[in-house]
Order: sequence, then structure tokens, then C-alpha cells
Amino acid sequence: MERPASPADHALSLSAPPRHPAQPIPDLATVLATGERGDYAAAVRLGAALPEDQRGPALASVFGRWASQDRSAAATAALALTDTLARDIAWSAVVQQWAPADPATLASYASDLPPGAVRNIALDSALGHWLESDPPAAIAWVEALPSSPEDDVIVARIAQHPGLIGSQPELAIAWAEAIRDPVLRSRTLGTVVREWRDINPAAAEHYARTSPELTPGEREDILVGERFTPHP
Repeated sequence: MERPASPADHALSLSAPPRHPAQPIPDLATVLATGERGDYAAAVRLGAALPEDQRGPALASVFGRWASQDRSAAATAALALTDTLARDIAWSAVVQQWAPADPATLASYASDLPPGAVRNIALDSALGHWLESDPPAAIAWVEALPSSPEDDVIVARIAQHPGLIGSQPELAIAWAEAIRDPVLRSRTLGTVVREWRDINPAAAEHYARTSPELTPGEREDILVGERFTPHP
């Protein structure tokens, strides 16, 4: 018995639309108008037939609008695209809509994805927005993740974000302290303290000398690396 088509089957079909040789290639305006009417699946199929220089902008627009209406469906369709470049463009558009609106849910969704760029893009954006809206909850979520080098890289990227260090250096330090891999943790802490020192040298040095969260090795690396004046 032939199994019924699933939503995933439908999404997979979006990246490979059949087209009769005599059928004209749609123009960008038609694709965008189709998306604006809410017929997102059709818009994606039409967009896949556009010339290469128009395909990216069309997919970004359609998936951005789709995600604003139905994030789950847009995410499923984006990740099912078989063309890597098209998938990355579509996924980025979904993430850009999803992350500001509900970063916690996006972070949870992304954490279940296989390791790789798709997962990293979503986690990076989700955690960045979550950090702005509810720092304690975001940090608690990261701390509860199973130990994984993949997630440590994401946390390090957030901790070293210039905007975060510039506005809330103590929070950037907290992100760095959540890293489980000792080598990456030490390197990230050094980077954050270095940037912090440019903003507030006294506070950065006080942290380096007195924080109970630092191991002796981390403390020595930071003090020597940043050339803080030794105690008399």
C-alpha cells in the first residue's frame, strides 16, 4: 500500500518543482506577490525557478513572511530544501523572524538539530536575543545543556560578542564561565577580560584577581596575559 504523503514530503518537493519546457520562468514580482497572498509553498516553488541573482532575495522575502505567520511550518520547509544555498538563505530568514519574537522556543528547537552551521546560526541568534530580554533564564538554559563541545563553541561566541561586552561585561563573563571545555573556557575568559579592560580597567582587574569562579590556572593566564600590575 502506498503511504500517504506527509508534511515533510510536501516540504521536500518545494526545492524541485516540475516545469514544462515551454512554461515561462516566473518573474520576481510574481513570486513575491504569491507569497504576499499567503500561498507560501507555491511561492517557494516558483522562486526555485528564478534566475540565480533573484532566487536568494525571493526566498528570503517569502520565508521571512512565512515565518511571521507560521514559524514551525516555515522552519520545516526551509530545512527540507535540498539545495544548500537555498536552504541557508531560507533558514536565515526564518531565524531572523523567530529569534526576536520567541528566542527561548527557537533555542529549544535548534538544540535538537544535528550539529553544524544550521544549528549554530539558530542558537547564536536565539541566545543573543534571549540574553537581551531575560539574561537569567538564558544563562540557566545554557548551563542545563548536556556537556558538548558544539554548545561550548556557541556559548563562547555569545560571550565574546562586542555589544554584550561593551554594555554588560559581567554578563559576558557569566557566559564565558558557563563553558565546560577548559581550554576554550580559559581562552574565552581571557578575551572577555581583555575587552573589558579597555572599558573599565579597574573592574576587569578586580575580577581577574578576586573571582572565585576562576581556577588558579585561569587566573594566572589572565593576569600574565593582560599584564596586570603585580601586587607589591
